[in-house]
Amino acid sequence: MAVDLGFEGLRWLTANGTVVENETSWLHQLDPSQVLVAEALKFWDALRAVGTSAEVGMFAGPVADRPHVQNWSDAGIDMASRLADLLTRSGTMRWAGQQQRYRCDLGLRGELFPVGNASQVWNRQATVTVDMLTRARAASAAAAPGAQHFRNAVQPGAIHPPRRRAAPRRTLHAGDHSSGYHCQAAGIAAPIRVGGRELAELDGALITGLLISPSTPPLFRTVPPDRH
Repeated sequence: MAVDLGFEGLRWLTANGTVVENETSWLHQLDPSQVLVAEALKFWDALRAVGTSAEVGMFAGPVADRPHVQNWSDAGIDMASRLADLLTRSGTMRWAGQQQRYRCDLGLRGELFPVGNASQVWNRQATVTVDMLTRARAASAAAAPGAQHFRNAVQPGAIHPPRRRAAPRRTLHAGDHSSGYHCQAAGIAAPIRVGGRELAELDGALITGLLISPSTPPLFRTVPPDRH
């Protein structure tokens, strides 16, 4: 069991004898800036002293969460670490947390990036940047099955696998489907897919390709239009 206790409705006297009757749970009238002034601290200390007494038997929560008491002790437990563990086990992303700060793999199963505190994440103000996304996606693509073979294939002078005779290279033109080659119309972006994975994207470029075997798709590299 856990409960938040506060001071809503507390009546107290100012120095000139005025009665304050609209106090809030967090003592905003007595402590408007919430900096824990001495007068407010007396009330919080009294609340916790009663709540954690032997007669009541509760435990105080985090110091900053002054209204909170509960019936178990969480001293020494990092709440951010425990929440991150729960998120990882129950969701599709990996998380890590420490001292109210969180890191996440952005769902790409790689590096954990700092994404801010719980309030930032909840309020859609996580500290995710374009650079983080670019790095995470690049690392994910590099770790994908067949990625190394594709990187080797698109390097100059390495457009065919080892121990295979390279067929003569030829320039493909829009609509050419002969000999197992296929080229999209120049100027139209079209993804190249091998085994269901998008490996490259054409954007206003013709391509050259080499058919590895009748049962496998060509391996492509982009060639600027002014080369033809």
